[in-house]
Amino acid sequence: MNKAARTLAVALLAGLIVAAGGCSDDGPAGPEMGVLEVNLSMSGLDVDPNGGTFLIDGSVVGPLFVDVTLSVDEIEVGVYVIEVTGIDDNCVLLGQNPRNVRIRSNETSVEDFAYTCESTGGKDGDGDPKDPPAI
Repeated sequence: MNKAARTLAVALLAGLIVAAGGCSDDGPAGPEMGVLEVNLSMSGLDVDPNGGTFLIDGSVVGPLFVDVTLSVDEIEVGVYVIEVTGIDDNCVLLGQNPRNVRIRSNETSVEDFAYTCESTGGKDGDGDPKDPPAI
């Protein structure tokens, strides 16, 4: 085989190797995803029965209720600002709000928002007959 034929054969072989390496039936890879679970807990008197609203990066995700886990499945990997709004004024958060959360690939990140609530009136604030009348 002469030099020109060898050069052509090497070039063709190299082209086949590159082409074969670029073939895939999987299609383009999508973004890496994770899961975010958010919990709301309240203690004390006169807890907010309506819960609050959960936001990610300033956008409403949905309602957040006491003792019910809100799960955001398939959230893209990254750092987000999360926040709970709409909680009654007599309840104080034990922690930061808003706060940053990091979502990692194929992992579940769990964030807890814990509030303590003071009575808004009455002996125990639940409105039952043993509470003294409001004056």
